[in-house]
Amino acid sequence: MSTDCTYSLMDGERQHRDYPDSFFIPCSLSRYNVRVGMHVKVGINVTPRIDGKGDRLWFKVIAVQHNKKGVVEYVGICENNPVVVDGYMRLGGELRFQPQHVLEILENR
Repeated sequence: MSTDCTYSLMDGERQHRDYPDSFFIPCSLSRYNVRVGMHVKVGINVTPRIDGKGDRLWFKVIAVQHNKKGVVEYVGICENNPVVVDGYMRLGGELRFQPQHVLEILENR
């Protein structure tokens, strides 16, 4: 992948607001109450877009923290082999994300 690419996390809340009939996410209560050991799906976008794609990857949550502003942050370990964002994230890689980035939740996987 080109080193000129930049990566960002998909804002699931914004996607849901923009496309409420086709883009579904868990309710905010669920997204703000993810616990260690749960599995969540997070979307990673790449710019410039490669064939209009990014990756949606599963992460096992290993920590729940609050940043200096008191915002909930999760730390997860990637459980997929990325295709599009392989230069940014790898199987076993660590990622920090927030509740608006959670696209799907599995308690047991």
